[in-house]
Amino acid sequence: MRKILLATLTFTALAFPALAKNTMVMVNLSGVVKSSGANAASTIVNVGVVDLIATGNHVDVYNPITHSLIPALSGVVVPLGTISDMVFNAPAFLTVQGAGPFAVTIDYSTVPPTVGPAVSL
Repeated sequence: MRKILLATLTFTALAFPALAKNTMVMVNLSGVVKSSGANAASTIVNVGVVDLIATGNHVDVYNPITHSLIPALSGVVVPLGTISDMVFNAPAFLTVQGAGPFAVTIDYSTVPPTVGPAVSL
C-alpha cells in the first residue's frame, strides 16, 4: 500500500506541471444545430444553407454541410457585450441585441460584413 501511495504521489508531482500549463481545451461537436427560422429571434438563426451563431460579442457563419465556419464572414464583433438576441432580415441584414437597450445591424452583402452603429431601442 505504501508503494502504491508513493508511486501515485510521484506521478502526480511529475505530471502536475505539465497538466497545469495546458490552457486550451479542444472539443469536437457533432449533430444537428438547432436554430430558429429566418424571422424569429434566437442566438442561432438559420439562413438558407448556413447558420448565424452568436458567441459572446461576435457572430460566426457556420456551414452545416461542411461542418465548418466560413472565415470571410465569421468573427464579426459587435460593440454590445454579450449578444442576447438576433433576427435576420432579408436579403442580408442581421440585427443583434445585447443585454442592454441597444441593437446593431450587420450587413452581410459586403465581404467582410459591415457593422452599423449601435441604435437605442
